Amino acid sequence: MKRFLIIVLALVSTNVFAGNPDRIGENGAYELLINGWPRSTGFWDMYTARITGVESMRLNPAGLAHVKKMDVVLAQTLWFQGSGMQVTQAGFAGKLGEDNVIGVELMSLNVGDLYRTTVNNPDPDNGLGTFKPRFLNLGLTFARTFSNRIYGGVTVRLITESVENINATGFALDAGLQYILGKKENLRFGVSIRNLGTPMKFKGDGFTYIGTRDGNSFDGTQSAVANKYELPAQLTIGASYDFWLGPEFKCAGSYNLHRLTLTGQFTSNTYGKDNFGGGAEYAFKEMFMIRGGYRYEPGLLKPDTRTSAYTGISAGMSVEVPFKENGPSMGIDYSYRTSNPFGGTHSIGIRFALGSGEDPCGDIKEGTDGFKSEKKKSGKPMKLSKSEVEMIDNIAASINFQTASADLTAESKATLDELADFMTEKSKANLDIAAYTDNVGNEEDNLQLSRERAFAVKTYLKDKGIDGDRMKAKGFGEENAVGSNDNEEGRAQNRRVELTIN
Repeated sequence: MKRFLIIVLALVSTNVFAGNPDRIGENGAYELLINGWPRSTGFWDMYTARITGVESMRLNPAGLAHVKKMDVVLAQTLWFQGSGMQVTQAGFAGKLGEDNVIGVELMSLNVGDLYRTTVNNPDPDNGLGTFKPRFLNLGLTFARTFSNRIYGGVTVRLITESVENINATGFALDAGLQYILGKKENLRFGVSIRNLGTPMKFKGDGFTYIGTRDGNSFDGTQSAVANKYELPAQLTIGASYDFWLGPEFKCAGSYNLHRLTLTGQFTSNTYGKDNFGGGAEYAFKEMFMIRGGYRYEPGLLKPDTRTSAYTGISAGMSVEVPFKENGPSMGIDYSYRTSNPFGGTHSIGIRFALGSGEDPCGDIKEGTDGFKSEKKKSGKPMKLSKSEVEMIDNIAASINFQTASADLTAESKATLDELADFMTEKSKANLDIAAYTDNVGNEEDNLQLSRERAFAVKTYLKDKGIDGDRMKAKGFGEENAVGSNDNEEGRAQNRRVELTIN
């Protein structure tokens, strides 16, 4: 799937997208470009690289892979306040195994009641009544965690539009990737393609007219045929960086008391002007957040050259209330986007999330014993024979990596194959993986390297068919040295992986 996403993104970016301001208004299904999720619109959608959870199904489906257990989000938008138009959105996402997430999003655009008029009766008070156009789309998203750095996702979307007694139906495809770097996952890159699909076409009885032509004494029937229209495809490339400030609020490797995030993004439109911009967000304990964004396109600053009522500025805030550490939580989000004319666009949403329930500081305590006893599986620890204990110790001692990396050597992979066979045979056994480094280099870099190495061992065993829920991995960096870091022999002893069966 990862290869498929990369190929699709490459093809689209080189062959399809090249901003087309001269084609503004030639496409249909404009509701595909409307985002009513308040957290991301507070950035003016400049959020492709960092967006996570349900809202990602609208901008970059790769972000759905970050859902810990289950998310439910509801949102209502007053689109151009004073116009009578509203956007309603609802989304659900849940884990499907350890690495996969599936989500569903429903979006409805309600433009209100419109007066029914004709060529011969153009007056709204002609007594012909009103009608209500409806625009709906339903998206199904699959996202996957490929590694602790790479996330991908695909959305298939059903589009329906109805105006009186004519309607159109179509399908669209979205795809996206996110790539994460940094000691605390500070630096993030994102790319997404949206609204790739076949042309749509209105059909229905509304294209047929029965009446008397001037000068004739008989009724005639006239039928019209609508032209097909394309979907408003987009290519978006973005980046973000997190500045973690103040004292650490949780344990090493988690987040600090304050966070400042900066984002930047470029979007190419097949039926409109390209745009670019950025945003900033401040967060306190990941519980209170304020944000703002700006989106610019050529001609935006002049009313006679602007192609949208939006004037480019947005702002928003969120309050996230956890009921339990890394457990259930509830949040309220709000955003506002400026416009001229009308009174801007207001979006408000409410979210419910079920966390993983795991210790946010990891499964291993900072001590010589390794893993927290309360995190072990219920029941008695698994008893191993003397030979089995020696085998596990020998496997651990044989796990090596390429210099300054988390890439397993070929010899280590062969050794881990033996461990995978053992875990398959011992189907009730659980495995704790602890990785350590010597003290050469930066302490934070060593801590991150140990985490990546522990994760690499777990990932390899998962690829061999071992359930990830049976394994816990954590890196300790330079801690708990078993040898002297003053000589090469001692440093070699400290660069190790410890395995515990329970």
